[in-house]
Amino acid sequence: MKPNQDKIIIKSGQKPMHLFDLWGVIINSMEAGLGVIEAIKPKIESDFYTMSIGREDMTLKDAEKYIAEVCGNYKKVLTGELTGEAKKQAIKRAHFYGTEPALDNFDNCFYQDALDSMRNILDNREQVAVYSNDIRPWVKREMPQDITERVTAFFEAGSNGKTSEDFKRIIGETQNRVVSHTADQLQELEAALQSGMIDGNHLIYIDRNGKLGEAEVKEAGIMRFATDIRTINYQELK
Repeated sequence: MKPNQDKIIIKSGQKPMHLFDLWGVIINSMEAGLGVIEAIKPKIESDFYTMSIGREDMTLKDAEKYIAEVCGNYKKVLTGELTGEAKKQAIKRAHFYGTEPALDNFDNCFYQDALDSMRNILDNREQVAVYSNDIRPWVKREMPQDITERVTAFFEAGSNGKTSEDFKRIIGETQNRVVSHTADQLQELEAALQSGMIDGNHLIYIDRNGKLGEAEVKEAGIMRFATDIRTINYQELK
């Protein structure tokens, strides 16, 4: 038996709240990220041109190389090739030039199964909250308003990320009882489990890339696995 698998702290008399990770669960990170790359390319070029004025050691080829490096590393973040500190630095470098995708239509940035599941929860008079390391202004603007207007909270993770202590913090802040969390990163769900605030039967791993199998996820104590969030009956997680 995994630690905390059979424990869940319930505050009686409060509406059930379901936490959803943002990137990779609600938002298609690849679609949004490629839009960001298109947005920052001209900004990097302009910035490089400004820096090169009066300097013979900075050429067009240097600019092209720099753009390719910044955008290439950011794309490696999207594909999962970069992790840890290298991932943080690549994101920081790219986001210096902007974080909003250059898109006319943001529909493809949102996973339909996540939107449908969130609507179903809300229509059943239960609560939805979003939990993320990075909640950008365009997200609330472009997410369907019938969902955004009913989301109870958008929680931003602390400086150390989504740790077990951070789960305790955000669950302590809400006046509703958190009964589930859905994420596409096993490490995040393990942190939720280790917090002792949500048990493994109420943690949902959504497989967006086929990197982990159901057996491996369950071995970690995360007992619900899905490739489509709509297959999860959230109303039974109380």
